[in-house]
Amino acid sequence: PKAPSEGRPLKVGFIGRIDVRQKGLDFLFRAMKILETDHPKIALQIILVGPFHTLKDKIIVKRFLSSLKDPSRVVMAGSLAGKKKWEMLSSFDAFIHTSRYEGMPGAVIEAMAFQIPCILTPATNMQEILRECEGGWACDSTPEAIAETLRQVEADREEILRRGRNAQEYIRRNLTWDVIAAGYFPKVSRLAGN
Repeated sequence: PKAPSEGRPLKVGFIGRIDVRQKGLDFLFRAMKILETDHPKIALQIILVGPFHTLKDKIIVKRFLSSLKDPSRVVMAGSLAGKKKWEMLSSFDAFIHTSRYEGMPGAVIEAMAFQIPCILTPATNMQEILRECEGGWACDSTPEAIAETLRQVEADREEILRRGRNAQEYIRRNLTWDVIAAGYFPKVSRLAGN
């Protein structure tokens, strides 16, 4: 893979349920408004993939899109599965997850496995891993912090490639089924008394 070229918008994607409150998408929307005001020439596009959680979420997103000077900066891709989902994920330059609360989000792990660096807020519960492997950018859960992180990522496209490689390497070393099974087998054997 090559670093994203300067001539096109940086594609930052999210895959998951469009639940504005839980997924912290309101933080992301407010960050986009900050960028639109403070950095109007930033070459950035946000792509949201997934079904709306409720009608209220759909209304909030529609209202947000209508408030943008350039609504084409946000793409609502809808629900995708199988090959179409993987093709969309692989088209992202970076993955963003701004949740208010999570366990260990599978979409983040998938993005890292695809060599896509992540932008994560603390409640995703994966910032420590991200920092350890330098597989993306950790930021606070404020629109200002998210906007500044997006600005930094867009400004240093070469760094995207390095962090993406680091993310994928972390997954290979720590989160493949072979690695996980090898770690659990001795523990289960001990519990079984073998």
